[in-house]
Amino acid sequence: MANEPEEMSMNEVLSSIRQMLSDGGEAETAALDAEEDVFVLTPAMRVSEESATNIQEKMKAALTKLAEQKGKKSAEDYQALVKAELQPILKDWLKEQMPALIEQALNNEINKLFG
Repeated sequence: MANEPEEMSMNEVLSSIRQMLSDGGEAETAALDAEEDVFVLTPAMRVSEESATNIQEKMKAALTKLAEQKGKKSAEDYQALVKAELQPILKDWLKEQMPALIEQALNNEINKLFG
């Protein structure tokens, strides 16, 4: 039990991702949170089972590694590790999902304008 890595809470993971995406810009994060136009994910936007499993495996491995290193590194080093571990996974997911997300968003906007 004592050798088990401490799991990161969902808030810690989301905070790390927000920080990574904004490169430390707190004003940008606040501006994103304050926007009224919200992108809503629908069931039609779900990823395939195979893709989801692959991404889940990568994320699980990355989060396990991050949990193991949490107490061993300084805050700056840990933040760099979070960025190094999660950024490639997020980029791969975005590359895979972007066409479908854009198509859905465009269809929604076209339906708002002409529907």
